[in-house]
Amino acid sequence: MRVASRAGGYLCSGVRYDAEGDPLWVAHCHCTSCRKASGAPIVTWAGYKPNAIDWTEVDPKQSSSSEGVLRRFCSDCGTPLTYESTR
Repeated sequence: MRVASRAGGYLCSGVRYDAEGDPLWVAHCHCTSCRKASGAPIVTWAGYKPNAIDWTEVDPKQSSSSEGVLRRFCSDCGTPLTYESTR
């Protein structure tokens, strides 16, 4: 059986990723933290296990946005990339 792989990048193409397999979940979030981080009224996330993601060009910068939450973003253009929770 073939495992799905998704590759992509962001606004400036400085950060690229490969995601192996299907997402564990897909969700739309409109919490205050996600709205502030993205500047949008809603954000769609695809959830993967950390070892399923490979940053292929440049590792993104990271910031703790709240307790138990790590967000990654492009240091060149500022594009938000991930929401990672200890939950």
